[in-house]
Amino acid sequence: MKKIFFFLILVSVFFSCKKGQSNSLSKSFLMTAYVVGSSGVSLYPEPSFSAKIASIVPVNSEVKILEKGIPDKIRKNFTWLKVKLNELEGYISSEEAERYNDPSLSIFTDIDSPRKLLVRATSLRLRKKPSLKGEILTNLKNGEEVTLIAEGSASEKIDDIYDNWVKVKTKDGKIGYCFSGFLISPPESFGSGNLKMEVALGYIKITNNTVFYSEPGKPEEAPKEIADPDSPEHKVMNHIFQFKEEDIIPVQYKVSIDGTTYFSLIITFYKNDGMESQKFSSSGWVSEKEIVYLENLLDHTYENYSNQYEGEELLYLYLKDRKKRIDFRNVNINWMEEGSYGIAKLNYSTAINNEPDIFIVFKFDFEKKEIKEIGGLPENGHWGTALEWVDLTEDNIQEIVYRLYGRGSTSFQVYKLSPTGLKEVLSLSEGEVYDQESNDWGFSEISIENNKILYTVKWQNRDKITTQEYTYNPSTEKFQISK
Repeated sequence: MKKIFFFLILVSVFFSCKKGQSNSLSKSFLMTAYVVGSSGVSLYPEPSFSAKIASIVPVNSEVKILEKGIPDKIRKNFTWLKVKLNELEGYISSEEAERYNDPSLSIFTDIDSPRKLLVRATSLRLRKKPSLKGEILTNLKNGEEVTLIAEGSASEKIDDIYDNWVKVKTKDGKIGYCFSGFLISPPESFGSGNLKMEVALGYIKITNNTVFYSEPGKPEEAPKEIADPDSPEHKVMNHIFQFKEEDIIPVQYKVSIDGTTYFSLIITFYKNDGMESQKFSSSGWVSEKEIVYLENLLDHTYENYSNQYEGEELLYLYLKDRKKRIDFRNVNINWMEEGSYGIAKLNYSTAINNEPDIFIVFKFDFEKKEIKEIGGLPENGHWGTALEWVDLTEDNIQEIVYRLYGRGSTSFQVYKLSPTGLKEVLSLSEGEVYDQESNDWGFSEISIENNKILYTVKWQNRDKITTQEYTYNPSTEKFQISK
């Protein structure tokens, strides 16, 4: 009996060790990350900037994260990631992944409960790495289903859409990365749940005959009020009724019933109860017989709403093969005085979304009927922008003065045209300022007088006004304080 008991203990210990070994192998690293951006990241031999850099990890490289939250040896509240690059182990600053603007590391976190997504694009490439330079594994078709496995932490702009890369698995077992800006969640069931819905690419324009239906193929109109998901006894507005004639709305799904196509409208909105914002959705359906269906937003809005003068025509032809989601009703060109340059304001906003303006500087050649992109300006602040052409360098070529209004401060930038594109020659900020030496707060304002830039601060405690004048220095190609 003792021999049998001893044998059972040995077997138990053997399998426990095997199980522990398996767990150890499966958890040899926490997660995968990829280097993004344009310059790579520094790999250090220890968690400190005082150490000599061991290597520069190139863009698109894959690293395995072994540990997170390792404290810096000197700096407080600063942490590091322990990583493995091939066979080389080292440390990368956590800040490389945590920066809101322009992160250099995208960390892919596994999804606890993998979920289905649908492709919403004519064709979407599945790649070996989360990058436009990644090897193409296959092309996914519109409406094709994939399973989400992991999400990247960094967002980037592709085809003027800000989103992240995700790791997915196709129905035939291929695993790779694709840009999530062209993926959507599957539609919910409607009615009996037997409707075969497809992913729709395009837009609808509301007419004076448009009716919002609660379900496709049925005469009942959608309710003008819906139950508040947080408090079902209360009612909130069904936001699809905010649309009016001529509004243009992107659609995601469609279904055909008895020869008629119906398009779904899903509007996401937020309710603020004073403590936090809660996300809700309104929905409804429209019939193809009561709306105008648009496959190409740019073509439709240019042909029906633009003045189509020569400058707009050249801009339209330039955008036609590049930015088909542009609504030409929002296009405006700010022209240089007596010049061939113009700043085009572009926007992707529709009736259900509000996206920031995009400003691109173009050179127009009306004789050759050509247009050349010179460069883009930073996207606008939360509270709008202001643009003007001013000859600040007194060379008979106007510069671009660009203000971006934010919450409590305004960014003031000056750009000069150069043979290689746009060159930022001055960047200041309007708003609250603090002088540590005098322990005084003030408010700064920037003005242009006689083509001179004046930076004025009104100080609170000292009851004093100080003014600095900025002039252009050709040798440094920058504006600097002259007095």
